Amino acid sequence: MAFEFLQSLQIEHNLDGNDESDIKLGEMSKGEEDSTPNSATPLPSLDLDLDLDQDEEWTDELVDFADRLEPFTEFSGPVHDLPVDSGPLDYFKLFFPDSVLNMIVEETNRYAEQQQEAKGAEDVYWKPATLADIRKYIYSLITFGHHQVPEPSLIWSSDPYWRSRVPAIADIWGRQRYQKIHQYFHLADSSHQPGRNDEGYDPMYKVRPLLDHIRNVCSSVYKPKQNLSVDEAMVAFTGRVSFKQYIKNKPTPWGFKVYTGKTATQPEHGLGHQVITSMMANHLEKNHAVHFDNFFTSVKLAEDLLKEKTTCCGTIRTNRKGWPLPSSKQKPGEVRMRQKGRMVAVQWTDKRQVNILSTNADPKMVTVERRTKAGVVQVQVPKPVVQYNKAMFGVDLNDQNRSYYPVGRPGTKWWSESSGRCNRAGSACTEGPGCSVPAGIKQPIQPKSLSRQDARAQEAVLPVRARWSEDGQWSNP
Repeated sequence: MAFEFLQSLQIEHNLDGNDESDIKLGEMSKGEEDSTPNSATPLPSLDLDLDLDQDEEWTDELVDFADRLEPFTEFSGPVHDLPVDSGPLDYFKLFFPDSVLNMIVEETNRYAEQQQEAKGAEDVYWKPATLADIRKYIYSLITFGHHQVPEPSLIWSSDPYWRSRVPAIADIWGRQRYQKIHQYFHLADSSHQPGRNDEGYDPMYKVRPLLDHIRNVCSSVYKPKQNLSVDEAMVAFTGRVSFKQYIKNKPTPWGFKVYTGKTATQPEHGLGHQVITSMMANHLEKNHAVHFDNFFTSVKLAEDLLKEKTTCCGTIRTNRKGWPLPSSKQKPGEVRMRQKGRMVAVQWTDKRQVNILSTNADPKMVTVERRTKAGVVQVQVPKPVVQYNKAMFGVDLNDQNRSYYPVGRPGTKWWSESSGRCNRAGSACTEGPGCSVPAGIKQPIQPKSLSRQDARAQEAVLPVRARWSEDGQWSNP
């Protein structure tokens, strides 16, 4: 399920030198044929208890072992009491119950009072937010993802030039009310935020209540299957904030990342090791298989996970300590493999060189089908590469679906972008018998409780007029 969050505690500016996320491998079909003769020599037995001997060295003698790994027997799947005919709104409420929305109502009203006191003037257009207001606001943020417009006010426009009016939003509340809720929307009491040099300083303070809630509810309503995938993602933001990062050649070059397990002190084995061990703390000793990219992978991490009855597979950087296959020139299709107990090191060249460390796939070659312009061809691929592609497919699909319908609107408040990510997590139902909408929701979640009658008074909706200046620029009055 797409709700295993990588985000929680603090920001890392320098991500272990090179922050290139992952190596895109050649496209392969999901189907896998029988393995072909390979360089691995199956032995009659393999004492898996001796695999963790620290004195053992990497060897060119390859041994199959995957069929003797302990099976995964834990319960997995949704854990909730929703009936089978539940709709998207019911699943959404699992993540955003009224208790959370009431907290947002309280903090939004508190922030509005603080701002008016600081300015020494009353905002005559403001009235205290209600539970219905916050429901409408979150619903509007989600719906914005389905209706991309240059300016949010165009959602209420009746101008025939734009044809941008969205009844799903415009019919439930007025533009001015939306703008005021957006102006004062808050998740935490800013007056109690510790300073940068104070004890207990938390860069994520302004989104901490919602962030912690989403993480906790994700763990409580779904038990993961055997294969787990971990990937980092950039929260897009181009405004001013001290922990903003820039990573070239990425779909989202500007933004910030938040990591589970980040502490004030330098982690002993690197940030990637600490993130994975922290995230997996409740999933160890259960024979899970976790997959990640080269930011996280290291020989030390693979060894430590094996000690906790957890296997792994991930791309790896050749400068990692203990990696036995330094980068070398290879022709397309060439492969090098070495083994140390249950750890398999693979260096394979397809369109470019790929390095993978695996503890859950045999050191052998298998045949897969690849789609090309000339048709379908059969290709020899290392088994760990196939395992990695199969497990990480869901991460790429989730990123793709999320990009179709981004939540909210770009703004100057960095924490608004973070809360938008949390809102998106609760807006999609991806598994369960009652799910009528696929991942990457392609129809709006229309709450029946949202109507104009929820408001205390009807608000006038002023149409946006398209005006052109002398230099041909459109202006929004």
